[in-house]
Amino acid sequence: MTNATEERSAHPEIGRRTVLIVDDAEDLRACTRLLLEGEGYHVLEAASGLAGLEVLSRAHVDVVLLDWLMPGISGERFIQALHETELGAAVAVVVLSGLPDLRGVGTVSLQKPIEPAELLRVIASVAA
Repeated sequence: MTNATEERSAHPEIGRRTVLIVDDAEDLRACTRLLLEGEGYHVLEAASGLAGLEVLSRAHVDVVLLDWLMPGISGERFIQALHETELGAAVAVVVLSGLPDLRGVGTVSLQKPIEPAELLRVIASVAA
């Protein structure tokens, strides 16, 4: 795995949803990957907002799990850049943050720590 991004395939199996995890915390990305792959999701990773935008430019993604506070491009700037592209309305963004009350940011906002069952429920609802 590279520090910036890991990509297994730009074209997952038909019917399989793709989730991009954009978070600078490698351990959180790894745990979330295991959880999502165990539920049948195709998972891509990016260690920064810039790397996440690069992945979006070349791979089909249904849902982005986005850390709000990251060095470089923050979650806020990531969402702004995403909405400047044709993909802006097509990709659901689930914002993950330790900050309280980020309602109205992204498709859905969740406060860390997040229970695995809640994360799976939210991803399933926005990916549908």
